[in-house]
Amino acid sequence: MIIKTISDIKMDFLTGACRAVLPDGYWHNHGSGRLCHLTFDDGPCPETTPALLDLLKDNNIKATFFFTGENAERYPELVKRARDEGHEIGNHTHRHLPPLFISKAVFEHEVDKASEMIKRAAGGAPRVMRPPYGLIDHDKAKALKERDLLCVYWGAVAEDWQTLGATEVVRRIIRQTKEGSVIVLHESRHNARQCIRSTVQIVKWAISKGLKFGPIRSDV
Repeated sequence: MIIKTISDIKMDFLTGACRAVLPDGYWHNHGSGRLCHLTFDDGPCPETTPALLDLLKDNNIKATFFFTGENAERYPELVKRARDEGHEIGNHTHRHLPPLFISKAVFEHEVDKASEMIKRAAGGAPRVMRPPYGLIDHDKAKALKERDLLCVYWGAVAEDWQTLGATEVVRRIIRQTKEGSVIVLHESRHNARQCIRSTVQIVKWAISKGLKFGPIRSDV
């Protein structure tokens, strides 16, 4: 029997409510093989990205990295390495501003600037985008469609932008993960050890359960 914590109940409610009201986007893989997607937000980050790439390479896993334009501009070599090793690179806007609280013009600039920085570093423009904080309105979602960017939401998220400890991050992700899930983890200097340790454990668990990982959409 699974006993839910208050955080579990809150996340289940928020996910259900958001799926009902947010613009159309990618929540779950219903395609062939029911692959899961392992995704990382907010990088590239020198304290996490190289270690994550090593881990993924060792386990023959392809992930999706949603990079901000600022960080892609700051660390282009990490963007290029991720691309060269076969990972999908997504747009996470330039400065990670909340889409619901900025104008459409500012949002479009943020998206275009991030795509420019990623293309400059990786040689190709991204085709997937995750809104910062996971939220977007219909007008800005239309702007993504005009740019042929698929809006990607979440399936399993641990709120690991907080300092929770790797054990709790893993518990939350495992509880929410099923075949086809979009797993969301976050890179940061502040929680670098938590990010790396939890990813190691999640990968081990997924392999033990026979889960597979693949990209969301063809990318750079």
